[in-house]
Amino acid sequence: LEVAAQGSLPMILPPLETLFANYKYGDDLVLPADDVRQVLSTLYARAGRFQMGEIDDATEVLEAILTIIHCEYCGIQLEDHGDDKVCTPRCPACAVFKASFFDQRICNKC
Repeated sequence: LEVAAQGSLPMILPPLETLFANYKYGDDLVLPADDVRQVLSTLYARAGRFQMGEIDDATEVLEAILTIIHCEYCGIQLEDHGDDKVCTPRCPACAVFKASFFDQRICNKC
């Protein structure tokens, strides 16, 4: 597994690139997702999530992958609540999947 520049944690993008290349060009009926699972298992070991052999919801996996991409882009650790940090310019995960909401109040008397 490829590790981040600081050499401590594996990176999610290389295994995802391999997974998508297998999807586009491979002939396998089932995608080999073991490398992606191993990276998620390592990154979320403290939380006990995505451990090898365990079943996690696909939505949770997508959310975790997008959070990891965001943290890698912003250069912050996953444990430091990196998903709370706003990225400028927007990272690929936020540019495609994140929605911005704001409250707008309208006075009906004016």
